[in-house]
Amino acid sequence: MGACLTCSGSGQSPSRAALAKSEGDSEGTGQKKVYSWDKRRQAGDVDPDRYRVSGREGATVVKMPGDIDGHAFVIRDCKNCNVLVFDRCSAVTIDDCTNCRIFVGPTAGSVFIRDCSDLDCGFICQQFRTRDCHRMRVLLCCVTQPIIEASRAIEFGCLQVSYRPLYAQLEKCKFSVYNNSWSTVHDFTADTDCDVHWSLLPSPTRLQSVLSGDMFAELDPSLMMNFDVKASVIPLTYGEDARGADEPSALVIFFQAELPRVKGVMSAFWQDIMQDEELIVIQSKQVKMSKEDCARVFGRWQEDYTKLVEKGVWGWSIPCLRSMHVRLIVIPMLTRS
Repeated sequence: MGACLTCSGSGQSPSRAALAKSEGDSEGTGQKKVYSWDKRRQAGDVDPDRYRVSGREGATVVKMPGDIDGHAFVIRDCKNCNVLVFDRCSAVTIDDCTNCRIFVGPTAGSVFIRDCSDLDCGFICQQFRTRDCHRMRVLLCCVTQPIIEASRAIEFGCLQVSYRPLYAQLEKCKFSVYNNSWSTVHDFTADTDCDVHWSLLPSPTRLQSVLSGDMFAELDPSLMMNFDVKASVIPLTYGEDARGADEPSALVIFFQAELPRVKGVMSAFWQDIMQDEELIVIQSKQVKMSKEDCARVFGRWQEDYTKLVEKGVWGWSIPCLRSMHVRLIVIPMLTRS
């Protein structure tokens, strides 16, 4: 196929402007248009090695805030390594690694681990998945249900961590720390044998104990790394297995109107729970509710609660929380159906 140019009736050659336009110069300046990706390529600011750790043994690799800046990150063919990423990523892939300790900050997409063994990890992500992995300890803050496939001896716990830019990174990934499904693991290959392929770590399990505190000794103090459960940006939840069938429980709901104010109230509420050894939080969710959801959750009180959801009134009602297990729900404004 070729380009078709319109010529004058006199049979003269196409004008300079017409030729320039046909080559991508819409303004007829005689210069070919340069696109943004061409500029990046010319500037040389896309370095694949910056976004991967490959073929390392016995190494410690630290990525500070801004080093990844939302790109995809790859770890592969590593042995006896420490990899710490205090930045946000679009996706993380880990392949063929053995006896490594890995922490990665907020990942907007998936963390996918394949053909690995003897890993100790901490992740904040939208989705977590393993395939053909063995003997792993994983501390998670995961929005969706973690998935394992053809994997064995995988232990899960609730990630507890804080460092200086973490709040901003979570906001850029549009994550709510109250949506953590770390304990609701789905095993795609559960029926292939009689073994249980995964289990839950004791709560709370500190990231520092899983990854070894020596890894963090030389970190830049400006990160303000903190492993204290009470200081964690991610609230501690214990999962469904922590609640006995006959034990009392309470549902606590915050109706969200002014988000900053609600966050302050919830933070104070959570600190109060942390001070009480007889109280634990089973699960937390930040959700939007329709009128149908109100009817299903609140039953005969639905009209009163629908009004609250429509207004976004903040507050909570706690009849008695002593020696109870708590479910926490944060409800933004009512969704219109």
